[in-house]
Amino acid sequence: MLFQALILGIAALERIHGLPTSASQPVGTRQYYPDPDDPSLSPSPEDCLRLSFSEPAWSIYDPALLSVNVSDGGTQGDIRFYTRNIATGQHADCRVTNIELNPKGAQLETWHNCNVTDLQFQFLLDEFQVRLRGGWKCADSDLSFHGHGVWEEPVVQGCLEEWNTPRGQETLCIMGGSYVAATLTSPMDLQPQWPLLPYTPFERAWRCVDRSWDPEFTVHSLEYQHHEGSYEFTLDLENHSSGERTVCKSETLDEKGLPTDGSTPWVKCLAENATLEVLLDRTYDILGIRQDWKCSDNVKDIEPEDYRATGLIQARLDCAKPTDKKHKDYTCTLPAASPLTFTGYPAIDKTVLPPFPHTFYNRSCTINSISNTHTLTLNEYKIETADGGKLEGTFSFYNPGPGETWSLSKIPVLNDATWHECTPGKGTELPWQLARCSYALSLHEKSPEIRFDLAWYCDDRDPSNAILFEASAQADLTGKTACQGGICQFSSGITEVALQVTNLTWETGHGVMQKGPILPWV
Repeated sequence: MLFQALILGIAALERIHGLPTSASQPVGTRQYYPDPDDPSLSPSPEDCLRLSFSEPAWSIYDPALLSVNVSDGGTQGDIRFYTRNIATGQHADCRVTNIELNPKGAQLETWHNCNVTDLQFQFLLDEFQVRLRGGWKCADSDLSFHGHGVWEEPVVQGCLEEWNTPRGQETLCIMGGSYVAATLTSPMDLQPQWPLLPYTPFERAWRCVDRSWDPEFTVHSLEYQHHEGSYEFTLDLENHSSGERTVCKSETLDEKGLPTDGSTPWVKCLAENATLEVLLDRTYDILGIRQDWKCSDNVKDIEPEDYRATGLIQARLDCAKPTDKKHKDYTCTLPAASPLTFTGYPAIDKTVLPPFPHTFYNRSCTINSISNTHTLTLNEYKIETADGGKLEGTFSFYNPGPGETWSLSKIPVLNDATWHECTPGKGTELPWQLARCSYALSLHEKSPEIRFDLAWYCDDRDPSNAILFEASAQADLTGKTACQGGICQFSSGITEVALQVTNLTWETGHGVMQKGPILPWV
């Protein structure tokens, strides 16, 4: 009974592929083991690090399964395949003979070694899968990676007929090559996701219904007008699914009424175009379109009439800002070179968008936070005495992990060299990116010092599982600041000071980020 499924599969392959009754079968679609001496197969240290966080995986080549006495219910056999680590380019030979192909109980804890250090595999016939687990390191990096993956239901491309050997009747089955994606367990628990990009068809369908499943938009013009404390915009949009062209004018938006969690609001067009909403994020240069429409060429009672889609794209605007800082009004437009065309995501079962990251993917917040957060740059420092003799501090620092500059404006501070939680100043908010913030300040004349303990999230590698980073950083301000008239700030000629990171930690398991912009895999 054990190998009935495999035997039936062999019989089906014989019918479909017309296997000869002699002892061999040509297989034209097998993946062959790459040349281990090919230098092009070894990723650079930078690529290794990127692939380890983005695409940890093993390629599988030339796999085969040999079973003994399969017709009589035998459970012994051999399994072998070659593999290559996508991130490091390292090749391995994974094979084992005379094993229990259908392990039970304690046998499920048995892992077989490949011919390289820290790479093991299992074969489970009941599930018909191969499991891989292993560790690796990238050159010029202290990080140790470890991951595991499953090769589910390998495709049997053909089997040789049974032949007698001292072990019994042997049957050799050749399987197709594969690609096993890994889930990381070190340096962090992470299941990397590839960018979820909308499908772009090669040509547009004739019917509105068919075009609506692959929605496409063209922005012919966009004008953004900024005023002191407010803004508005006008957008000329063509929906290629419905064939309609719409000029959307927004209401005037008060910047003080914008969300403080870093998100960007969807703005409805004025009444005549109420089915169209626009997201315009000037901080991250993101343009979003969300629109409802109807198709009249649907098959009644079979195809829907109502459709909805969302499209997101990075759209950099050209702005004519005044040289006089007293004037706050300016206008931004799309570059005049060509219209902006992009595809969108159709709304299925009320779901408008797949999970999106809130931190940059291409300039990875995750990778840079781990590998590039050695120093923060303090580029604004000011301590002043407020009403009642209390101290207020204004700080601005650049964090190379997420690649952003964060400002703390007039937060209450104490000059006692002990740790205190950052609290917003009157009428201000802490940067939304900060999950936690604390400081320790000393204005001692001979050895002034500032220390920060900062925490932030990254979710660009797995939007369903945000990573919390925490860094301790400090700067010796001796000779770099001066105090006069109740104000301490950078000395003349000093524009920035390095905050040395003394400790960096991270933890996973924080679920979906509940704040921040929608960043469409940029």
